Amino acid sequence: MTTDLNQEFDRAEPSNPYNYSKLDLAKKEQSVKAAMRDYPNIPSFYIEMAYDVVANTEEIEMTEIIQNDLWVNYKKVIPDEKK
Repeated sequence: MTTDLNQEFDRAEPSNPYNYSKLDLAKKEQSVKAAMRDYPNIPSFYIEMAYDVVANTEEIEMTEIIQNDLWVNYKKVIPDEKK
């Protein structure tokens, strides 16, 4: 039995579902920190989620969403599974 825990257990890696590079992760961290200073009452989870949406949505689609107010009263339609 070894006494070195690093050999027995792998360290946890943070989730990276969008496959950001190290540079992209640093930019995200910097942007999230700046947004948290500007909006201290919003949890960081929501700020990170908004960053991911904007960063991973095509510019044309994002412009359409903003210009047509598609973000106002947005409700996701969930199909009824009982049918």
